[in-house]
Amino acid sequence: MPLVQFQQPAGSFSGRLGSGTDSLVYYMLDGRGVARQFTLPTQPNSTDQ
Repeated sequence: MPLVQFQQPAGSFSGRLGSGTDSLVYYMLDGRGVARQFTLPTQPNSTDQ
């Protein structure tokens, strides 16, 4: 999983960049910026989700 290193003026970044399964998801984890490939849920309306 790639780590994203932020420099000023950006302190954090989150969200999805791109469309479909080729997109990347960015989020913060323990104060670090993380990027991963978007995974489409198999059943988004299940009780577990």
